[in-house]
Amino acid sequence: MIRGSIYMTITFFFVAVFGLFLKIGQVGTTAIWMTFMAYLSSFVFAAILTLKHGISFLKTRRFFVLFLRALFGTTATVLYVIALKYIPLVNATLLFNTTPLFVPIFCLLILKTKLSWKVWIAILIGFIGILFIIRPTPSSMGRPGDLIGLGSGIFLALAFTMVKILSDTEPIQRINFYFFGIGTVLMTPFLFFSHPVPGLDNWAWAAGTGVFFILCQIFLIKAYQCADPHEVGVFQYTSVVFAGFFDWIVWNKVPSILTFIGIVLVIIGGALAIWMNSSSSKK
Repeated sequence: MIRGSIYMTITFFFVAVFGLFLKIGQVGTTAIWMTFMAYLSSFVFAAILTLKHGISFLKTRRFFVLFLRALFGTTATVLYVIALKYIPLVNATLLFNTTPLFVPIFCLLILKTKLSWKVWIAILIGFIGILFIIRPTPSSMGRPGDLIGLGSGIFLALAFTMVKILSDTEPIQRINFYFFGIGTVLMTPFLFFSHPVPGLDNWAWAAGTGVFFILCQIFLIKAYQCADPHEVGVFQYTSVVFAGFFDWIVWNKVPSILTFIGIVLVIIGGALAIWMNSSSSKK
């Protein structure tokens, strides 16, 4: 349990660094280019880790679900990178991590998984927190960063639901290989319409992002080898703490009182959703 918690904290420290590198690295280029470069770097590392098992390891009968996982996951990442351009790192990271609030809903709609009233209460608490952060008004469309960040969390939840479907037959290395590979291919056509073209410094930040992306996957697997998701899942929100620290150190930004209340409510709701939903399932 202790080891799993440590691995989980390291995982989401890397998630916060991933966001930091994306926010800094996209200066002078576009979200599409930055995401493409990060995915390409991650794909290279994923290929090295995966192909040691041989070409036959890549054979699958569930390519369509793997494609959907890549489509939703890539969309989530692009939206996250766009949100980073308009809102503080801590807001974008928190909204990117609203997935525990949406995964149970998509599991209900797609997998017909029943939800207990406790999970619904957790989701409600989280949504109240989201309202504190976004504070929807008629002028919200004039500051779309928070809405885009929320969209990243919704699409990431769809991607995680696909992983849930795949996890009974597909090893994580194969899922990641197709995720980064398909994501890289999906973004390639959009590069011709995306300007300005990144410079060497953008590529350097993107390469670093790819390294931390892969490290996230490795340490997440280690965490789940040591403990169950509902036991250590709450540590996913340490990424928000680290992101807030980076915001303070790099950009001298501190959340407002209402935003801070929203962050706390989303963390409470998300943590309860992870614990309630996972503990009620034998898997």
